[in-house]
Amino acid sequence: MARWKRDVLYGTVFLLFCIVNYIYAGSIKQSAIEITLARPDIYLKLWLIIFGVLSAIMIIKAVINKSQEALAPIFQKLIVITILLFALYLFVLPYVGFTISTAAFLSILLILYGLEGNERAGKEFVKAIITWTLIAVIVTVLTELLFRNVLYVRLPVFNLF
Repeated sequence: MARWKRDVLYGTVFLLFCIVNYIYAGSIKQSAIEITLARPDIYLKLWLIIFGVLSAIMIIKAVINKSQEALAPIFQKLIVITILLFALYLFVLPYVGFTISTAAFLSILLILYGLEGNERAGKEFVKAIITWTLIAVIVTVLTELLFRNVLYVRLPVFNLF
């Protein structure tokens, strides 16, 4: 795909995203706060305006320059797998809980990205998988401790029913 076509496509999608979310941000109601700059929707709208303007600039620049430079496709196999895994993670998170779903999600991603382009076999392969799984479990536990004990944020827990 030519660079200018990609930039127009991505710029248009992101501009539409900004417009839809700007409209949605207007539905956030906060009756207790009367100061405009303290309302929760103001900063969201500000960021959406900034991103919308940058998207419009990207579209205009792409149409004016029309760079014919060929680019590699962005949606390669590993990227698609990552997006699907993330969607699955978001789906199972309320049912399985933060700890189990996050550890599994991170383990799978670390293993997939660690194996990409590396030919490992035998004990080296098993050692790499164990290492990545341990890293994922440690990161998950530390994140949970941080959110529960320091920030006092309730994370989803396993719920059988």
